[in-house]
Amino acid sequence: MNIGNINDNNITKAAPKKAKASPKEEVTTAKDQVSIGAMPEKEITFLNYMDGSNNLEPFIMQNLIDMEKVGSTENMHVAAQLSRFQIPPLTMYFFGEALKQVITSEKFTKVLEQETGDPEGVKEFQNMFKDSGEAAMVAESVLGGSPPLMQGITELITGFAGQVAEDKDISGMLTDVAHQLAEETLDFDKETTKGITLMAGNSQANELNRLSRHMVNAMSKFVKDKMAGGKIIYREAPYTGGNLLKAKTKEKSEGGEPEWIGSRRYYVSKGSDESKINSKVVEDMGFVNMASPDTLKDFLVGGIKNFPAKKYVVVLSDHGAGILGGFEDRGELMTLPQINKAIAAAEKETGVKPDVLMFDCCLMAQAEVAYELKDRAQVMVASEETVGGVGMPYVPILKGLNKLAGKGEATAENIAKLTIKECEKTSEESTTTFSAIDLTKMKDLKTSVDKLAKVLMETDTPQETIKFLFHNTTAYSQDSPSEPYRDYRDLGHLADNIINFKDVTDPKLKEAAQNLKKVLSEAIIAEEHTQENEDYAPSQGMTIYAPKTSRFVSDEVYEQYKETSMSKKGAWDEFLEQLTGMGFDDTEEDDDEEKKKIRKPSFIQLPQRH
Repeated sequence: MNIGNINDNNITKAAPKKAKASPKEEVTTAKDQVSIGAMPEKEITFLNYMDGSNNLEPFIMQNLIDMEKVGSTENMHVAAQLSRFQIPPLTMYFFGEALKQVITSEKFTKVLEQETGDPEGVKEFQNMFKDSGEAAMVAESVLGGSPPLMQGITELITGFAGQVAEDKDISGMLTDVAHQLAEETLDFDKETTKGITLMAGNSQANELNRLSRHMVNAMSKFVKDKMAGGKIIYREAPYTGGNLLKAKTKEKSEGGEPEWIGSRRYYVSKGSDESKINSKVVEDMGFVNMASPDTLKDFLVGGIKNFPAKKYVVVLSDHGAGILGGFEDRGELMTLPQINKAIAAAEKETGVKPDVLMFDCCLMAQAEVAYELKDRAQVMVASEETVGGVGMPYVPILKGLNKLAGKGEATAENIAKLTIKECEKTSEESTTTFSAIDLTKMKDLKTSVDKLAKVLMETDTPQETIKFLFHNTTAYSQDSPSEPYRDYRDLGHLADNIINFKDVTDPKLKEAAQNLKKVLSEAIIAEEHTQENEDYAPSQGMTIYAPKTSRFVSDEVYEQYKETSMSKKGAWDEFLEQLTGMGFDDTEEDDDEEKKKIRKPSFIQLPQRH
């Protein structure tokens, strides 16, 4: 998981030693909360569901501030729900103390010196952790990038506190536990840590990246039972994590606004102070689960009822994972069927269907996603590739939408085309690929995919040839965790490969691929991909899940895939089962150790807006 680097100027101190056994998260109530009353109907309502309950918080915050550069106008309502993430102080203190005890222990020192051959470098590295504030700073960074890890440690603390609170102060108990864990984490098997990576994010330790395996192993062992085989990646990124740290303090910002955590709804107005949120709070929600379909449904219902318009644009902004869904809140995800149900429930209550549904998140321009949501909007805008941390260019998009609204030209197609045009201008920075998909064409597309799947299952073309075609089809998220994101392949390029590859001689197979190309071209309203990287040249606007082998397939992914509408009502999943052996029979004993590893996955990490 990608985590921003830590600046020396943004150090969060460890929690006070006298902490309560059952800490309650503190919420700062918005004093400027306003009642919006009845709002007039406008041409466009732009609703942005902005999930910052994870490591994307600083970007999500900036996105809202960018939206304020345009804000609501006489032609357009702009509203948003924004959430912020906080690590409980006691959790951070515990993890910081544990890190401190582990890294500075004599036994660990010997391990590091042996690994690096650099005693002085090890000493310099360890000096960072002698100060509790430094240890807490690193702890916050690591935990902020790994909500499942944070949750696991929080659960451990709760259990420990319940056992000893009557006999001992919490700080003393935590120190004792840290000492114990420090010893336990050092008894590790080096061969079991090959998949765990750490790249030092503190400038003082850049020369010591060779310590990575050991340090991260020490961290991950704390919750080994809760994240079996899980990976933590702490690395220096091109952006700063300073905003994330600042957001968790109780101090006032430079603009005087009290810092807060939780979730708030805003009616976005034009503001000139880029150091803070200028818009008025419509509702302070406190702590709500942004990964819950109920939360999304409530936001949509409120936005549609309170801000009436002729056209509705809904943006879902956070992490995306294609067939697995997205919108992470402290390690929990909203599945693809849940996203569908949330939007459907909002439509049932309001009678309004969004005209355009946009995903400002990774990997959502996928056939399975579009088919799942075919009845939820007219047009879907999303990216085949991962999206940069800064996300979509909201300023020119909102300016363009306001102009369309003023001219009375705010059709779903025009809105989508304008969005793709503006994304293309920032393709090098963030929006490497983006496409607009006509959801009314998805039934035809699924029919053509099913036809291709059936021919693939019946063809005498060798399986190895088919796997070769898959392997040579443009795939995305190559820097992300391997399951299943690296197997999201461009659907049009796959069809091209079948049509053009000389070893494919089956005329029925070529005909099915040609038909798919035709239908796909009708479904893609507009598409852009960066011209700076030739790897993206074959991109045609839509991916499909297409693993070439069973190497990265797991039961967990398979089960979720089977819950998608395209899987339940189509043939592509049946072809994948034949090609990869994905459909395991859990009733039979399996002695194959390699298959066991495949079938029992750890926490499925999200591809990262970066």
